[in-house]
Amino acid sequence: MIGKSVSDSSSPATPVRSVSRALSLLTALRSDGLTLTEASERTGIPVPTALRLMRTLEADAFAVRLADGRYVLGPAALRIAYEADPDGPLRWMVRSAVLRLRDRTNETVSFFVRRDGELLCLETAESRAPVRWVCPRGSRSPLHLTAAGKTLLAHGPTRELLDRLAVDNGTFECAGGRVRTLADLESELMEIRSGAPAVSDQESSPDAWDFALPLMVKGVCLGAFAVGYPRSRAPRTEGDLRQLIDVCAEIVTDSLDEALLTYGI
Repeated sequence: MIGKSVSDSSSPATPVRSVSRALSLLTALRSDGLTLTEASERTGIPVPTALRLMRTLEADAFAVRLADGRYVLGPAALRIAYEADPDGPLRWMVRSAVLRLRDRTNETVSFFVRRDGELLCLETAESRAPVRWVCPRGSRSPLHLTAAGKTLLAHGPTRELLDRLAVDNGTFECAGGRVRTLADLESELMEIRSGAPAVSDQESSPDAWDFALPLMVKGVCLGAFAVGYPRSRAPRTEGDLRQLIDVCAEIVTDSLDEALLTYGI
């Protein structure tokens, strides 16, 4: 047809330079991390450009800047690896930990990551009890109403979510109509960051109670394991909860160590 241009779909696409450079930086990151200068030297990307790209990757959780200034792969990049490689070490470790935690607690255990400002369930092992907490793989939940979500918020970026909640006069509603303040949530996240247990009591559901543990690798929180209970079976005392968390944390550590040994990492 006269006057109409037709593109040749068989011709190779022209690479977008900024995307190629960002992918080069991600590929260069090692488990022990790289400084900005080292990343620049490894990829040939000038330091000012590498800094801008790293900040973008960091904002989207594809990279994480450690306290000593080194950059490592972030939760978003590792989530892609998790989903792309069904036989990889991360998925093997998570599956092993979820099953062991379920068998130890006799309750439903799930593993969660952040996605698009929500909580996403990647793995789950349901309790064998007739009455149990149910969380299907692929289900999504609000971050601020669950123990796993609060764990991820405490060990990751929180400002965007808190700013969104602040729109409603600094309050938000939990299950059953209970109202919490933003200041209360921020205080709880600080306590979790300092080592306090992450717990959700009737916040996401009127009959649900759960606690969560972070999966920390090289100082980066990759996700969170949550143990969910019908509220009638929840631990009764702070001492019972602390003892249970210690046992569960040991299971997660053992599963991670076994995965690293099995895969020679």
